Amino acid sequence: MDGGCPLPALEAYRTARRHLAEELGIDPGEELQTLQAEIR
Repeated sequence: MDGGCPLPALEAYRTARRHLAEELGIDPGEELQTLQAEIR
């Protein structure tokens, strides 16, 4: 990580997760979940 503000990345994750859940009925894959955990 570059130490920048994580808020935009976390918001993008939440938006993507919401779309996946609402439109496809699925959760993000393991790789995306791991990336999200690293950003936090």
